[in-house]
Amino acid sequence: MPPEATCCRWSVRYNALDLLFGRMTFEGEVAILGPLTVGLAPSWIWGSLDDATLDTTGFALGADIGVYVEGKPLKGFWVKGRLGYESFEAVYTPSPRVTPGKRDVSSAILGLSIGSTNIFGRDGGFAMSGGFGLGVALAPPATVAAGAAGNYQYVFYEKTGKIKLLGSLSLGVAF
Repeated sequence: MPPEATCCRWSVRYNALDLLFGRMTFEGEVAILGPLTVGLAPSWIWGSLDDATLDTTGFALGADIGVYVEGKPLKGFWVKGRLGYESFEAVYTPSPRVTPGKRDVSSAILGLSIGSTNIFGRDGGFAMSGGFGLGVALAPPATVAAGAAGNYQYVFYEKTGKIKLLGSLSLGVAF
């Protein structure tokens, strides 16, 4: 009988799903005790794909505490709590004839997500992880005003804008 697999204590992945949100994100995750893991997810914010009149440039950083429900870290279903921070410069250009508005925008993000991680290989190898959840921006609303009199406005973190979609579909390695 073969010895029990010893995999895995850590994983590094690239989150391809964040490209749809104008971000490039890498994820690192380390098993710390039993089914508990800690993770770090730095992001480069390079655009706003949902609104052609808005451009965003900056960074985000997320820290996760995860519990693998089936008892083995980095394998199977998980629940993760996230504390994150995002900071970016927003440039709002409602039309070519209007003077653009600029503002630095930032917020802490608090959230919860569920998902699953699969590792292809007995003692490590290719890792695929995916999940979804919701977060809440903790900052007050931030308004970017454009035009000479500031009569064109785009508001971040207002009403449903405080709700953030937490999603990942990441590929990488685990050992």
